[in-house]
Order: sequence, then structure tokens, then C-alpha cells
Amino acid sequence: MQITDAKKPAFKPKVTMDQTTAAARAIIDEETAARHAKVARLRALRVARDQQPEAPSQPAKPRTRRK
Repeated sequence: MQITDAKKPAFKPKVTMDQTTAAARAIIDEETAARHAKVARLRALRVARDQQPEAPSQPAKPRTRRK
């Protein structure tokens, strides 16, 4: 029978928690960066669309009624 030292735990919970936290933060940071890039791209497209002159709209055809 092997006697283990009570001062040394079998695993270190802080290390495991730190690894999990680091992995989660990396995922969240990637998603945040992707979201910011998408918003910037869409904002640039909207600004470009708003700067274009509007084409004159054609008048709607009058509707014919059935009798």
C-alpha cells in the first residue's frame, strides 16, 4: 500500500480551471473579432449604398379592374 503525501493533491484544480478559462476566452475573443469584422463590412456597404444617387422610380401602372 502506497502512502501519499496529504499536502500534494492528485490533480491541481487551479491549473485545470486556468486552462479552461483560457480556452473559453480565446473562443469568445475569436467570435467577438468576427462579429466586429462583419459589422464593419456591413457598415461600409451601407455607406457605399447611401452615397449612390437614387434611380428615379417609375410610376406604377394603373390597375385595371375586372368587370
